[in-house]
Amino acid sequence: MWDTEKKRAVTVTHAFIVRHSSDLDTGNFVPKGVPHPANMSEGARKDTPQAGAQITVTYDLAMDPQFHRYLRVIEAWAKHDPVIDSETMDRSRWMTPDWVAESGQYTVSSQLFQKHTPFNHGAAVGAAKADAKGTTKNAKGSVSKVGGNKKKTLESEGAEEADREEEAAVGGRLDTTQSKQGNQTKPLKYDVHDWIKNATVPANPQWIPNPARTLFFERIDKKQTALAKSDIPRLRGGDLVKSGLQDRIHRYHW
Repeated sequence: MWDTEKKRAVTVTHAFIVRHSSDLDTGNFVPKGVPHPANMSEGARKDTPQAGAQITVTYDLAMDPQFHRYLRVIEAWAKHDPVIDSETMDRSRWMTPDWVAESGQYTVSSQLFQKHTPFNHGAAVGAAKADAKGTTKNAKGSVSKVGGNKKKTLESEGAEEADREEEAAVGGRLDTTQSKQGNQTKPLKYDVHDWIKNATVPANPQWIPNPARTLFFERIDKKQTALAKSDIPRLRGGDLVKSGLQDRIHRYHW
């Protein structure tokens, strides 16, 4: 969904209870030669950079059984767009309102990699410089986990920029202003795991770490701190989170 007045993707927030999540740094990406994780199905594993290499968080809808109705409203609205041919577009069954209602869970994902293109070359340079210096910047936004006296937050920032870059890569339109922004040298806003570093620029010039990857925070003493620095640096079943979401319905797939 796109805000035509503010010229950016619409971000909505919603509170969820976590059912389970992938590793928050590497998702389902496990390079060749690394032993297969015991808690990951063989079919889920990705050993090369690709769109299917993702971080995923699955939310338990036991306390929010009407959530599938919200999805139906969004989809009904989207189908009014003549560009969206919902009958022929590829669709993941587990993302449909029917599946969400039946399973009682909703899964969100964030890609680990982004295809290296002229439109995101600045991000690639920024990633290489951040790696060389060993420093990164924290992000501004938040998806939050609330538990006890602490509040954990998870956020995807800059997703609208990544979305426009993806559109450009598949032949869509990219406006000049956004193109210039995409070529600015920007440091990544998170620490990149060694597995991801070794699979992206400069080792692999075809891929970069996703600059719009979802970020995770915990609010401690009224300050947002990277979840990786928490005493419990992961999401666990039963954790309460506030999550920022962006709905994207592409011309090729839901």
